[in-house]
Amino acid sequence: MDTEMGPLVILPKGARMNQHRYTNEVLKPAFVPFYKKMVQKYGKDVVMQEDGAKYHHAKIPTIFKTKEGVICLKWPV
Repeated sequence: MDTEMGPLVILPKGARMNQHRYTNEVLKPAFVPFYKKMVQKYGKDVVMQEDGAKYHHAKIPTIFKTKEGVICLKWPV
């Protein structure tokens, strides 16, 4: 079993997450490079799973993830 873990991003104390911060401080510098590394290692079956936080599914991060080829798990409505 592989035990490789994704990056941990720690926000400054009191910082609030929003779609801009999520895209610029989490997705761009940390998650997408890790995701692409996992796709190289395991193939195209790699998917991202997020919870229902509004900033995960907001317009800006959604466009960015699509542009970068990130495949997200589809949740039932």
